[in-house]
Amino acid sequence: MTLSLKTASGLTAALGCAALVSLPQQALALNVIINSVQVNANCELTVTGSVQYTRKVPATAVTFDYLPPNQGAEIRLATIPLQANGAYQWVGMIPGYNAIPSGGRVKVVTNRQVNRKAYVSACTPPTTQTMLNFASLTNSGIYTSYSQAGYTVTPAVNGAACPSHQECLLGSSFGLANNAKGAYILGNSPSFSLTRDSGNFRLKSLVLRNTSPTIGAQSVIFTGHLASGGTVTYTATTYAQTLDYKTFDFPDNFTGLTSVTWPTAQTVVADIVLE
Repeated sequence: MTLSLKTASGLTAALGCAALVSLPQQALALNVIINSVQVNANCELTVTGSVQYTRKVPATAVTFDYLPPNQGAEIRLATIPLQANGAYQWVGMIPGYNAIPSGGRVKVVTNRQVNRKAYVSACTPPTTQTMLNFASLTNSGIYTSYSQAGYTVTPAVNGAACPSHQECLLGSSFGLANNAKGAYILGNSPSFSLTRDSGNFRLKSLVLRNTSPTIGAQSVIFTGHLASGGTVTYTATTYAQTLDYKTFDFPDNFTGLTSVTWPTAQTVVADIVLE
């Protein structure tokens, strides 16, 4: 069937019905709506929305990608089927991200490759602090290491592990409250190694004092071994000729650590705060 139209000049044009009644383009037939992108306290995302589509151009699933700021590579989050009414909801973490930087976006893509993007709020998860207080150490006995709350402090003398048949790692309650102890090592060239049983950690602070009030100020170099490779260092200097503890707050680069080592010299360490 054709229709004839007469133009202003009197000419007749024949038009096919298909030219008069054409299907909408796919981009117009589909519409992705993002209702909200919520970020909870632990930096978990909840993305909700819907897809509007026609029976001739149906959508059956959506894929979620995270687009890091500064044009970083896209990170695939999930692919899920749409609900019967076109609604969707995805809940989950961004792989490899404990915290979320500002400027990132979520992209929602239909199986018809129509997409929409929305910004994700920045998020820093709460940190859980652990204090090693060496409460179970005594000033006599044989200890080859000390473990508490998933962390282990291992002593060494002359570059080797403490022998299992003599005193090496001891605790002192002097100057501390609430059953806390300070840890020190008997032997030549003593040193400590601090590790976590699982995962990386941050060394936030600790306290140090001399083992004797007759000793002058001592400088102790702490070396942090990074999970990404390389090391960081920090020097702590004790008070001179006193048994008073001194608190040391470590710089922010003492994070993402696999271990921390330090020669103890003639010092006692206590109240190690870790995250």
